[in-house]
Amino acid sequence: MAMSRRWIYSMLHHACLPVGLVAILSVGALPSSIWAQSPPTPGSQKHNTTTTMPPSELLAKLQEAADKGNPKAQRELGKRLVNGTDIAKNLEKGVEWLRKAASQGDAEAEWTIGTLYEHGHGLESDIEQALKWYRQSAEQGFAAAENTLGWHYENGEGVESDPVQAIAWYKKAAAKGFAQAQINLGNLYLRGAGVKQDYKEAARLMQKAAEQGNAIAQSNLAMLYSVGKGVEQDPVQAFELCRRAANSGYAKAQHNLALCFDQGIGTAKDPKQATAWYQKAAEQNLVHSQITLGTRYHHGVGAEKNLNKAVQWYRKAADAGEAEAQFLLGVLLETEAVPRDEKEGVKWISKSAHKGFAPAQVEYGYALERGVGSPKSAKDAVAWYQKAAKGGFARAEYHLGRCYDLGLGVRKDKKEAQSWYQKAADQGDSDAKKKLAAPGATTK
Repeated sequence: MAMSRRWIYSMLHHACLPVGLVAILSVGALPSSIWAQSPPTPGSQKHNTTTTMPPSELLAKLQEAADKGNPKAQRELGKRLVNGTDIAKNLEKGVEWLRKAASQGDAEAEWTIGTLYEHGHGLESDIEQALKWYRQSAEQGFAAAENTLGWHYENGEGVESDPVQAIAWYKKAAAKGFAQAQINLGNLYLRGAGVKQDYKEAARLMQKAAEQGNAIAQSNLAMLYSVGKGVEQDPVQAFELCRRAANSGYAKAQHNLALCFDQGIGTAKDPKQATAWYQKAAEQNLVHSQITLGTRYHHGVGAEKNLNKAVQWYRKAADAGEAEAQFLLGVLLETEAVPRDEKEGVKWISKSAHKGFAPAQVEYGYALERGVGSPKSAKDAVAWYQKAAKGGFARAEYHLGRCYDLGLGVRKDKKEAQSWYQKAADQGDSDAKKKLAAPGATTK
């Protein structure tokens, strides 16, 4: 069993450290809390709402102006009541003021009401109403609403998916300098979704958003510089963009910056710095980082080996439903944790296996074959090996060969065993190669 696990650990640890930054391309999308930010209108992008005026005095002035019918004051007062900014939260009153502003054609108020309908915040969730308000706002040229409509058409949320409409609305907002729309449109060019793939145009749009300090755009642009897509390959620039975005607190950029330190992309290799940045991203619940951090503590890479911390970080990602983390947690609990817990370990391995993660399917099969943490059943073990082998997983092919060789859960069949050993050996499995090289073995 030790030989099997060493092979799996090696494979997975390598898989946690992808070369380059492409693996976690950041896709701009609809914010989960849209009303918490106030994307500027074209005419107010440079307007600074920060004031040294005491909150009580500011609120009094807003109330006075709102009572006199000023739509901007009504909108601002409504947003503050909805969010509880410097005033007791009152959703009903907040919506009332937003409606008053919207009734006078205030585009931002219309867009904000749309977000409230979409998320059921102060209003009953109603996607049709949300889209009605978004469209009213977008038709007045409010960039945030144009971007939001584009997102809905791209993703088919509340409307039939329509890439042409999505691109049209994104372009309107992007032309006004709205960073999120520039990112969303750039991502369509990156993927060639509804438009001809164009890395240069994607890079241009990401650059525009990055120049506004948008961390998602900086992270995406770093990916393009790291691989030389749409721009000349420049690892140093990739590193610098990652660093800026990571320092802004963007979790995916923190993971990418860790990769730069891990692999020496645009900077000297620094395993300890890599671990520190993986940790920052992991603390923001980025599962890629949680798994990678777990492997580093597990194997003592860039940090002192600490199985308790490895379990901690694997468990966080496993609890989030990540199959790879469930597998790693299970194997660690079954074999190395102090104290070991075979039953709990096999439970996690089973969860991962049922999600289709091939290494877990092999490991779960092996547990069933031995009766570890579950009732012993060679027949069930073979069934799990077959599931993993269907995807061409070499270790599963080797175990199937072994089962046919020994008659475990299947009728003994040397010819069938040789066939499975050969498939595994063709993928470099060393144990399968040894079986084929043994005296009396037949090879193709």
